[in-house]
Amino acid sequence: MNRCLVLFARIPKKNEVKTRLRPYLLNGSSEGIYRAFLNDMVQIANQVRCENKFIAFISSNNSKPAFLESIAPDFKIVKQVGNNLGERMYQVFKNILKCECHRVIIIGTDIPTLPPGNIHMAFEKLIHSDIVLGPSMDGGYYLVGLKKPHREIFLNIDWGTNQVFHQTMQRIKKAKLIVSFVPQCYDIDNGEGLHRLIDELKEKKDDAIAYWTRKYLKI
Repeated sequence: MNRCLVLFARIPKKNEVKTRLRPYLLNGSSEGIYRAFLNDMVQIANQVRCENKFIAFISSNNSKPAFLESIAPDFKIVKQVGNNLGERMYQVFKNILKCECHRVIIIGTDIPTLPPGNIHMAFEKLIHSDIVLGPSMDGGYYLVGLKKPHREIFLNIDWGTNQVFHQTMQRIKKAKLIVSFVPQCYDIDNGEGLHRLIDELKEKKDDAIAYWTRKYLKI
């Protein structure tokens, strides 16, 4: 079956990405650490066996995704369309699933220690499920996979809150869809997440894990 992995990303411009991390970055910039995250996420995606890989990007203006094209030359780069995160994810699922892809997984781009095995597991679980989710510690999810573009699971969700996973599960149950899960991970959205990441990188001695993020944070 034709599989597709999609990274949901933003163009790393000043004052537009990871601004909540800025107070915790000594002599650094939020767009700088986001570039490191993107580099690491592309490396993680490159370890996943699938036939198609995309980066779906969003920007506040019509900026060209030159940085994304430079770090992921083998990925197809597409623009996100929609008024909120749910609409943008649904449109990506709808457009890719109608182009001969049978299993599509979307992941975020601020989880530089994500084990590639979680993505492999998601593709396998999706064989026998309608949807697969990777829950985040903040009450959202970092991974979602579908075989059909079920619009109803993206409607009336309070995106950006700790209710996202709970509300999504309500939509899934109402639609009587079969759901599977992969292990929980954490996003780096705030100071708490950044400190957790730093502690994890200091504990793990393998420099191959989150290489670019380590380099940026000088760990």
